[in-house]
Amino acid sequence: MRKLLAILVIVVVYGAFMLVGEVNQFPNLGWLLLFSAITLVGYGFRALRWKLLMDNQKMRMSFFDAFRTYIAGLAFVITPGKMGEVAKAELMKDKFGFRRKPVVFTVIIERIFDVVGLAIIGLIGAAWVAVTYIKQLLFLIGGVFVAMFILYFFRSKIKLIESELEKLGNWKLITICTLLSLVAWGFEIFELVLISSFVNFPLNFFQAAFAFTGATLIGNAVMTPGGIGAAEVGLIGILLQYGMTKPVASLVTLTIRITTLWFGFFLGAFFWMLVSKQKS
Repeated sequence: MRKLLAILVIVVVYGAFMLVGEVNQFPNLGWLLLFSAITLVGYGFRALRWKLLMDNQKMRMSFFDAFRTYIAGLAFVITPGKMGEVAKAELMKDKFGFRRKPVVFTVIIERIFDVVGLAIIGLIGAAWVAVTYIKQLLFLIGGVFVAMFILYFFRSKIKLIESELEKLGNWKLITICTLLSLVAWGFEIFELVLISSFVNFPLNFFQAAFAFTGATLIGNAVMTPGGIGAAEVGLIGILLQYGMTKPVASLVTLTIRITTLWFGFFLGAFFWMLVSKQKS
């Protein structure tokens, strides 16, 4: 019943976007493949991060195996917070003989690096938006106080992240993985820049960073599978504030979600089947 309801929600949400969007301007297959290829390059950097973290836990594998297993985990990208990826622990045990506990730990650390990378890019984008769109110093100061309040409110979660990262015991690794996270997110934001140019409403990198980060955080906060519905509404709302029309904002949102979220999901499902069938 839940699966049926989820499918119904997806059909309704994306059907609505197609109705309000400029359907005649929808990118053709060639453009969709190009945008998806950019996403795939970002996955390559995340796979390298996955390999480095696994190596740090004495679970060594080739980059090829790291890439395959990372992509396979994307089959669970539509679970809230992607935490369905912990099922990857069972796959790693069956196919590589790795113990479940350190694999689960590594998956959690991976998510932390994703959050840290996205937060850094989001703060940079927010700072640019604040300086550009908020001309009065009073509002800028008020925004700083709001940010400080948010940090204080989430201080316990921030301490949890710090404690988990300290368990790695390797600050060089932490720095490298943070940089890899920034690069990986950067490719998806660059993709949003290209898509906005495709519809003749080009965004700069900072605008795209703020919009992409804001939509992702909204999707994760609502905790719907893959942020479906919430992330789309959030992204459209931010793009409208930039001056996009609703049809164009809907088209941009639909395109970026297809070439990131859904591309990752279907590619992950394909690789999950391949790796699952592999002989141990």
